[in-house]
Amino acid sequence: MRFFSLGSAAALTVPRAEVARDPEAWPEEFELLANDLVWVLANCRDAGTRSYPPELLPVAEVFLGVLLLRLRGRGAGGVIHCYDPDGYEPDHVNRLARSFAELLRDLDEYEVA
Repeated sequence: MRFFSLGSAAALTVPRAEVARDPEAWPEEFELLANDLVWVLANCRDAGTRSYPPELLPVAEVFLGVLLLRLRGRGAGGVIHCYDPDGYEPDHVNRLARSFAELLRDLDEYEVA
């Protein structure tokens, strides 16, 4: 599991567009870029994939999909797993935890964290 960060791409010494254009030439830099939440959200829109609705915030990338935090609405605060490789699809989600704290506690119990 890889949690997204705010501002991680600011550590890049190479222009973001160059890193995004050729990730194989800049593997360490691309890892930083791919961790940046703002870049992830922008890349999702730019690539023409189904972007995330405003009430769901992607917080981590997992082996198969993305973990989303529900910001408002029914089940606010809950953590959802979206396993669609092409982006967010409402029929391809399941709730993992009622809160982010519950998710972290469950991970700790299974010694995954």
